[in-house]
Amino acid sequence: MDVADIIKDSLKFSLDNPFIWAMMAVLFFITSVLTVVSNNVGEVGQAIILIINLIVEVIVMGYCLKLVRNQIDGSEVTTVNVVDLATNVVDDFINGIKLLIVNIVYFIIPTIIITILGYLSGSIDKICNSILYVSDALAKAGASANVADVISTMPADMMTNLLSSFVFIAVVGVVLLVVFGLLDAIACAKLAETGDVLASLNFIDVAHKIGDIGVVKYFVFIVLLAVMLVILALVSGIVEMIPGVGSILAATIVTSFTSVFTYVAIGKLYADAY
Repeated sequence: MDVADIIKDSLKFSLDNPFIWAMMAVLFFITSVLTVVSNNVGEVGQAIILIINLIVEVIVMGYCLKLVRNQIDGSEVTTVNVVDLATNVVDDFINGIKLLIVNIVYFIIPTIIITILGYLSGSIDKICNSILYVSDALAKAGASANVADVISTMPADMMTNLLSSFVFIAVVGVVLLVVFGLLDAIACAKLAETGDVLASLNFIDVAHKIGDIGVVKYFVFIVLLAVMLVILALVSGIVEMIPGVGSILAATIVTSFTSVFTYVAIGKLYADAY
């Protein structure tokens, strides 16, 4: 299937399956309302709302994983599948936990690599030295101190080391996060297909799957998907500007649509490699 067709069909999915979109909308409505309410309750109330929101979001992740699996095995998403979200909440919660674990691992690994490279290259030490210099200078200058003025007094070699360290970590960090982000999307589909966390953490198999899809095709898919996500984010931002209920409407309508669209698109791309 052409990448453009995958994106188009995925955008149409929510309209063709209104029950799916409606169920997702209800869940996002609950979390958005609770988030608004949390601003008017005490610390205990905020903690309870945070826990409830986390549980609901994990369930949403589990159901999104189910959408991916439905695209891979070719099963139709009907009202029966929607009822599953209510009757098999535990199953969706467990799958959501699995997906959360996979996402965390694919984020932690590049973070660890960046930290190690930053330490071995001396970049972290140079940044720490610069921070200590600024802190000491501010402490000596007293309340009248200005951070910008203090930084301007930094020795030229220290400033050069600071900037070079930031650039190094930023470039390496962006590259690694992009690479692992690309792997993470396919790992999500791998998890949906197998239900096995370890299988989705097999980087070699995930990379081979990207090869089966086609590196160029996958890159084009990611670019088109990113464009659509930016557009949807802009729409969400506009909706959020509505006084009073903007954030709730944005989450209920746009965010729910975006979630369904994204995971269905990933599932269709993955299934297309067979």
